[in-house]
Amino acid sequence: MRQYNESALEGEDLRFYGFDMQRLSYSMRFLKESCKELEVDTTNLQKLVEGENWSSECDLSTRTETLTQVKKELESKNGSENAIHFVDILMQHSELQTLTNDDGATLRDQFMAENVQWILQQEQRNGHEKIFVTGHNSHVAKWGSFDSMGKLLSKDAANGYYVIGTDFYKTHCNMPTRSPEKRTIQVFYSHDPLAKAAKLAGFDLGQVVLEITEPDSEPSSWREFLDKNGDGIHHIAFMTRDREPVVQYFEENGMPVRHYGEYTGGNYTVFDSKEKFGTFIQVKEDKNL
Repeated sequence: MRQYNESALEGEDLRFYGFDMQRLSYSMRFLKESCKELEVDTTNLQKLVEGENWSSECDLSTRTETLTQVKKELESKNGSENAIHFVDILMQHSELQTLTNDDGATLRDQFMAENVQWILQQEQRNGHEKIFVTGHNSHVAKWGSFDSMGKLLSKDAANGYYVIGTDFYKTHCNMPTRSPEKRTIQVFYSHDPLAKAAKLAGFDLGQVVLEITEPDSEPSSWREFLDKNGDGIHHIAFMTRDREPVVQYFEENGMPVRHYGEYTGGNYTVFDSKEKFGTFIQVKEDKNL
C-alpha cells in the first residue's frame, strides 16, 4: 500500500482513518495541533488532562462544557472540520468513562458506527462510495446479542454492508498484563477443528481424564511439542468456574499466559509454567461447574 501511494494520483491514494475513541492522548494531541493552526486558544483544554488520562479535577460536566466551547470556536473557522471531529471523539471518550462495562461496550459500538459514517462522508466528497473497515469480529459482525457497530451499520447500509471473516491457526499478539505498564507477547491458537488435525483418545478415570493425542504432520501445538521433545506430557489441565483469579495467581508467580483459546461452552488458558513444573499448565473455565 505504501508503494502504491508513492505513485498514486492525488485523490486516488489510500487514506487511513481511526474510528475508535479510546486513545485520549492522541485525540487530544491532534486537537491541540489543529487548534494552534486555526488560532483557537487551548488553555482550558490543557487543564482537562493529566498525562494520558482525564484530570481528576475535571468531572464530566466540566469536560463537556470546555469541549463544547472549543467546538463553537472551531465552527467559526474555515477548514476546521477535522478538528471538530476530534472534539466529538473526545466527548465520546469522556462520556464512556462514566458508564459500566456493559453499558459502555454498547455505547462504544454506537460511537464507532457514527465515526465510520463520518469517514464515509469524507470519502464520498472525494468521489468514493466504498470504504474498508477492519475490526474485531464482535464489532464488525451483523449479528450478536447487542447492537454492535456492524449491526448498526448494516441497518443503515442495508445490502451495502459486507463482512469478511478471517481465521488463523496460530498467531502472536502483544497484550497488556494485569500491570498496566507491562505487556507480553502471547500466543493464540484457534480451537476450530478445521484449523488443526489429530487423533485423540480419551480415558475417563473418575476425577481425571487422560487424553492421548497423535498429531498429523500439519502445524499444531501438539506437533511442535512432539518434534521438539518426543513423546511426553504436553500439559496438565484443571477446571475452574472463574478464570480471572487463576490468571492473576500464575502471573504473580512468574508464569504468564502462553496462549488462550475458546470453544463452545468455555475457554482454556495455557500458562508458561514449564520451567517451574516441567510441563505446561492449562486451565479450562466452565461457569456451569
